[in-house]
Amino acid sequence: MNWMNRIAGGLKSFHNSTPIHGNELQEAEAKARTQDEQVIEMIEKYDGIRLITPEKIHELLVQYYPNYANTPQTSIRRSFSNLSTTKGGNVPKIEKTGEKVTGMYGAKINVWKLKK
Repeated sequence: MNWMNRIAGGLKSFHNSTPIHGNELQEAEAKARTQDEQVIEMIEKYDGIRLITPEKIHELLVQYYPNYANTPQTSIRRSFSNLSTTKGGNVPKIEKTGEKVTGMYGAKINVWKLKK
């Protein structure tokens, strides 16, 4: 399955807030897009089996891809934002369930599911 076609048509995965340009920007975009692809892959694999939160997906990504051990939670949350937005003509892939659970820092966090 071609994940690139499933993510966003014109939406950028990397949020260029620094700003960077040229090859550095292209590499950052490619890395962020790969992360979005791996996040949606985990959501598809575990949707309906586990509660889907950015924290849980981060935990699963570390199990499947050890390089995620040093990836911050905020980066995974960025992927959730990308996968749920309508910006840039994007068709959202995930949505909030309306349920919240207590996250690792004691705050309530949203539970997500695949958008049907």
